[in-house]
Amino acid sequence: MKLELICTALSDFSPRLLGGGAENQISSVRMLTESRCSTPAAELLFVGMLSALYEGKDVRTRGNFLCVEDVPYSYDLPGIALVVVPPGTAPHALVNEVQRILADVSNSTVYWNALLEVALRQGDAQKIVEIASQLFQNPVILSDRSTKLIARAGDFVQGSKLWKDHSEYGYFCYETMQSKNYRRIRQQLDKDTQPILLQREISRYDTINGKILVGNVKIASLSVLNVNRPFRAEDLELLSRLCHVFAYVFNQDSFYKFVRDARRESFFKDLIENKFSDPRRLENRAKSLNLNTEGNYCVLLASPVKWINEKNLLHTRLELETYLPKCYMLISDHHIIAVLDKQQFENPGFQLQALTDYLKANNIKAGISRNMRGLTCLHEQFRQALSARKAGIRLNRADALFEYEQYALYCLFMKAPSHIDLSDFCSPALLRLITYDRENNTEYVKTLYTFLNHNGNYTSSADALFIHRTSLIYRMKKMEETLCLQLSSSKVRNHIYISYLILFVLGELREDFC
Repeated sequence: MKLELICTALSDFSPRLLGGGAENQISSVRMLTESRCSTPAAELLFVGMLSALYEGKDVRTRGNFLCVEDVPYSYDLPGIALVVVPPGTAPHALVNEVQRILADVSNSTVYWNALLEVALRQGDAQKIVEIASQLFQNPVILSDRSTKLIARAGDFVQGSKLWKDHSEYGYFCYETMQSKNYRRIRQQLDKDTQPILLQREISRYDTINGKILVGNVKIASLSVLNVNRPFRAEDLELLSRLCHVFAYVFNQDSFYKFVRDARRESFFKDLIENKFSDPRRLENRAKSLNLNTEGNYCVLLASPVKWINEKNLLHTRLELETYLPKCYMLISDHHIIAVLDKQQFENPGFQLQALTDYLKANNIKAGISRNMRGLTCLHEQFRQALSARKAGIRLNRADALFEYEQYALYCLFMKAPSHIDLSDFCSPALLRLITYDRENNTEYVKTLYTFLNHNGNYTSSADALFIHRTSLIYRMKKMEETLCLQLSSSKVRNHIYISYLILFVLGELREDFC
């Protein structure tokens, strides 16, 4: 440990560093006695009376000394790094204090190395915070930009709003975030680039707070409360280094790496992951973010069919945002997610064709969920959008935007357990018709699907098949004779239509045959 830092740590003793040697590294301390006259080692700090040092000056030509000024400091000793404290202090007390300081430094080195090892192995934030708490010997809290608790370590802290809100809600409550004190502190924290000291402003303890930046965007905050020991001069620098470690950790996360509005995006990520079990907490947090919980929302999930690098994913998000109505966007698990009101697609100013053209041009497939009131079902809407996208890709559709409403049955069949053979549920009549087509080179399967898809309307079905209506009527009668069933029955038609969907999902039929 540098002699200059030891001198700073001894501030209660009013030390003065005289001469050079501020950069000297000290690893051990021992008492200075008149009998010890050999030249001291470079990393030793000798403690004693200044008078004893002066008396032995003829042999002490270099070294590090901490002396009680029992005689006036009168002249420099060449080659000696000297720290003096006012008279009245016992040398043994100084030795004990320096030993404690060096032990703390040794422990800090161990904890710091352990912390770095966890970070480099991409360990979880909780483990790093636990080590950081040992490093500072005080409680440590890590929270994201929306004040949501990510991790904390240390015993319960009485009299701390920071600790109490995170214990009760997992984030700052609405009343806290609306208070003048909180707003003033937040402005101060946002303004300063380096960690700052808050003297009993958010609790009855002093707090040092540093912000964690990824790509110049504030992602999270790191707070240390001086519950167990007073802060030291080096703690601010230590917290700054720790913030850089967490910046590295967050930069490995696809969500935090691409975040633009961490306060809202973190909230929507929690909704998508179904992190809220208490509707009141959801309401409280949405209120603090000025979000309308009574509006209509859907989830649009988009990602390229083929993997692109992460830099292009962020660029794609920014471009896609220009084609969408007003929405909240985030990137999670390499998906671009937008939360919006689907009714905006019907606004005169929105150009749906421009959106689909952009998606197709960039080989992007997107699923879109049902529109639902409020935010409580956002996790289910996320699954709907994801399932719709998977179904559209599996069916090899040329479209770029797949609405869950149109793909719900496909999604149901795709989620069937592997031990269930879906083909067992298919209409035997349809399976016989497929065999008949293959053996006789006819197109009855295509004709029947088109007829069912047009809800039994002969005119529109004939137009879609580019044949005369009379020809279609003949084909339908021929099919009824061949299959020995009445297509006028709604149950028969429904069973056959669902069988088509199952065969599309299984890949036994391709929908583009019609």
